[in-house]
Amino acid sequence: YSPYLTKEEFALIDFRAIMYAVSFDHPEIFWYHGYSYRYRYKKSTNEVMSVIYTLKPPYVGDTEEPVYAVEDYERLNTEMWDEFHRVAEELNLANRTRYSFVKTVHDYLCTSADYVANEKSCFDPYGTLVEKETVCQGYSETFKMFCDYYGVPAVCITGDTGGPHMWNAVLMEDGLWYVLDITWDDGGDEL
Repeated sequence: YSPYLTKEEFALIDFRAIMYAVSFDHPEIFWYHGYSYRYRYKKSTNEVMSVIYTLKPPYVGDTEEPVYAVEDYERLNTEMWDEFHRVAEELNLANRTRYSFVKTVHDYLCTSADYVANEKSCFDPYGTLVEKETVCQGYSETFKMFCDYYGVPAVCITGDTGGPHMWNAVLMEDGLWYVLDITWDDGGDEL
C-alpha cells in the first residue's frame, strides 16, 4: 500500500464485504468460500507494510471436510472451463443478440442440470456444468459466468424467498435490468 495505512486505518477496512463481493463478481473461483489474512506493520510509524491473504475452501455442510481437495483445484478448474467452452461453442453464443444469448443460456441451464442439493458441488459452476447437479447458487453463478465471458452485464442477487435464494439480473439492450430466476424456471421433467 502506498501511502501506507496505519494499523487503525487498516482495521476499518471491511474485508468480509470485499471478499464477499469478489466471490459474487467472480463465480469462476468456485473453490473459494472464505479467507483469513495477516499483516505486518512498522512499529515506529504504526504503518501496515504488507498483507497476506489465504483463501479457504468451501466445506461440506457444517463439517471441516472440504468440498474439493486443494490438489484437485487445477484439474477441476480445467474440467469446468473445458465444459464451459464446449457448451458455448455448441450453443453458438458468440453470434447472438443479447435477448437470444440470455434465453439460450437460460434454457440450456434449465434443461442440462438437475436441481439436486448434494452438499458437495451443487453450489457452484463446476457442479452445474460438469456434474449437472445444482441449486439456485449454482444456476445463478454459472449464468453470470457466461454473461461475464461474453460481456453481458449481469449480477447475482441473494435474498429470502421462504429460505435463502439466489437469482440474477441482466442488463438488456433497452437499458433496463431484467430479473431472471433459472431455479424457478427449471421445471425438471415438466419442461
